[in-house]
Amino acid sequence: MIHAGTAYMEHVQFVEKAQQTQPRQVGALLAHYVQGLSEASFRGFKLTLAMLAGKEQNAQRKGLIESLLANADAVRGGGEAIPALVDEVPDEPSSPTIEQSEFERDLQLTHQWLAMTDDDQRVEAVKKHVLGLGREEFMAFFANLKQMRENVLDQKRGHEANEGNAWGGFIEDRMAYQMARLQTGGHDPDYLRQLQEFQNYLTFIEWLMTTSFSLKDAQLKELLKITGDRLAQIDKKKSTAAKLAGPDTATVLEAVRNFTTTGQYPGGAEQLQKDMLALCQRGQGDEVIALLNSRGVIGSGH
Repeated sequence: MIHAGTAYMEHVQFVEKAQQTQPRQVGALLAHYVQGLSEASFRGFKLTLAMLAGKEQNAQRKGLIESLLANADAVRGGGEAIPALVDEVPDEPSSPTIEQSEFERDLQLTHQWLAMTDDDQRVEAVKKHVLGLGREEFMAFFANLKQMRENVLDQKRGHEANEGNAWGGFIEDRMAYQMARLQTGGHDPDYLRQLQEFQNYLTFIEWLMTTSFSLKDAQLKELLKITGDRLAQIDKKKSTAAKLAGPDTATVLEAVRNFTTTGQYPGGAEQLQKDMLALCQRGQGDEVIALLNSRGVIGSGH
């Protein structure tokens, strides 16, 4: 899985480089890139361009991608790029939207993780990134992972549908390939290698989605536990402080008023004495004593 998705990553990076290149230099850049690709990688490159163009919302960026796709076959064969590639693309393309920028950033990040040769180092890098994201940031990151999965699924399906052109697009090439498949029961090696790249990259993205979600879920559960423990400590301190402070004067007054009419006091006469003693020690007992005197519960001599 270490080298999975390498071709896909390189194709996307090339498109980003083309977007940043002076328009009149894009043709030469495209020719240099596609002439160095194997047949299987070249087919994957065109599939990548088609997928990116279909999802691009910015008209200028979309136009450049479509122009790259239209010129790919010609420049691979040594021909010249059609004028649209160098003349019709604006010198100053508009800035990509924030959403596109975030997707490209996360895409580049996943490719960096994929390129790591140490599995433990990869896991630690993913963990550090995911745990450092806030709730909204993580939701955006996870949405981008889902989009990456859809993208590579589209590429994989397109590659499978295009297997008949593994030896070329002419009818003779297609017939020869089908005959060879019937005779050997096998598939073109370049086709299989590209298919495996797509599958491996898909596996990596799905692993990344599962791992990221698990890490964030565990972090949130731990945060809730810590918060709950902290709140319990605060409640305990408040309860202890309340006990040390003794009864609330207003609460005792209300209980005494009820006592003078019902003869009932919470905790009985013993609790009444304790509450009165606590209030007197705090210098707050006069009002309670005055109330009891006024109701004739205790005499003025007391």
